[in-house]
Amino acid sequence: MSKRLNEMKEEHVSIGDVRGIGMFWTIEFVRNRETKEPFVTRKDFMEGRPSIIKEISKAAMERGVYVTGPGWGNHLMIAPR
Repeated sequence: MSKRLNEMKEEHVSIGDVRGIGMFWTIEFVRNRETKEPFVTRKDFMEGRPSIIKEISKAAMERGVYVTGPGWGNHLMIAPR
Protein backbone atom coordinates (compact mmCIF):
# COMPACT_ATOMS: atom_id res chain seq x y z
CA MET A 1 0.00 0.00 0.00
CA SER A 2 2.88 2.36 0.75
CA LYS A 3 4.16 2.18 -2.81
CA ARG A 4 0.78 2.93 -4.43
CA LEU A 5 -0.15 5.73 -2.02
CA ASN A 6 3.20 7.43 -2.55
CA GLU A 7 2.71 7.10 -6.32
CA MET A 8 -0.69 8.76 -5.89
CA LYS A 9 0.98 11.54 -3.90
CA GLU A 10 3.33 12.22 -6.81
CA GLU A 11 0.41 12.21 -9.29
CA HIS A 12 -2.03 14.41 -7.35
CA VAL A 13 -1.03 17.88 -6.18
CA SER A 14 -3.81 17.88 -3.59
CA ILE A 15 -2.22 15.04 -1.62
CA GLY A 16 0.10 16.73 0.84
CA ASP A 17 1.40 13.65 2.60
CA VAL A 18 0.85 9.93 3.13
CA ARG A 19 2.02 8.02 6.17
CA GLY A 20 1.26 4.73 7.84
CA ILE A 21 2.31 1.23 8.68
CA GLY A 22 1.19 -2.14 7.41
CA MET A 23 -2.29 -1.82 5.94
CA PHE A 24 -3.31 1.29 7.93
CA TRP A 25 -2.51 4.59 6.27
CA THR A 26 -3.43 8.27 6.39
CA ILE A 27 -3.72 10.57 3.41
CA GLU A 28 -3.50 14.31 4.02
CA PHE A 29 -5.31 16.54 1.50
CA VAL A 30 -4.18 20.12 0.93
CA ARG A 31 -5.00 23.02 -1.37
CA ASN A 32 -1.31 23.78 -1.77
CA ARG A 33 1.35 21.14 -1.17
CA GLU A 34 4.12 23.69 -0.58
CA THR A 35 2.26 25.75 2.03
CA LYS A 36 0.19 22.81 3.35
CA GLU A 37 -2.92 25.04 3.16
CA PRO A 38 -5.78 22.78 4.24
CA PHE A 39 -8.87 22.09 2.15
CA VAL A 40 -11.14 22.37 5.16
CA THR A 41 -10.66 24.58 8.20
CA ARG A 42 -12.38 24.15 11.53
CA LYS A 43 -14.35 27.32 10.75
CA ASP A 44 -15.54 25.80 7.44
CA PHE A 45 -16.75 22.73 9.32
CA MET A 46 -18.47 24.74 12.06
CA GLU A 47 -20.26 26.86 9.45
CA GLY A 48 -21.45 23.78 7.56
CA ARG A 49 -19.59 24.47 4.32
CA PRO A 50 -19.41 21.56 1.83
CA SER A 51 -16.26 19.44 2.06
CA ILE A 52 -14.42 17.78 -0.81
CA ILE A 53 -12.95 15.45 1.81
CA LYS A 54 -16.43 13.99 2.42
CA GLU A 55 -16.78 13.34 -1.31
CA ILE A 56 -13.40 11.60 -1.41
CA SER A 57 -14.40 9.52 1.61
CA LYS A 58 -17.67 8.47 -0.02
CA ALA A 59 -15.94 7.48 -3.28
CA ALA A 60 -13.35 5.42 -1.38
CA MET A 61 -16.01 3.54 0.56
CA GLU A 62 -17.90 2.81 -2.66
CA ARG A 63 -14.69 1.23 -3.99
CA GLY A 64 -14.21 -1.02 -0.96
CA VAL A 65 -11.70 1.07 0.98
CA TYR A 66 -12.65 1.64 4.60
CA VAL A 67 -12.15 5.26 5.57
CA THR A 68 -12.35 6.89 8.98
CA GLY A 69 -13.05 10.55 9.02
CA PRO A 70 -13.35 13.01 7.60
CA GLY A 71 -14.74 14.86 10.61
CA TRP A 72 -13.56 18.42 10.15
CA GLY A 73 -9.99 17.56 9.30
CA ASN A 74 -8.07 17.06 6.08
CA HIS A 75 -6.87 13.51 6.76
CA LEU A 76 -8.47 10.22 5.90
CA MET A 77 -7.35 7.03 7.58
CA ILE A 78 -7.73 4.09 5.23
CA ALA A 79 -7.54 0.31 5.29
CA PRO A 80 -8.56 -2.15 2.57
CA ARG A 81 -11.60 -4.31 3.09
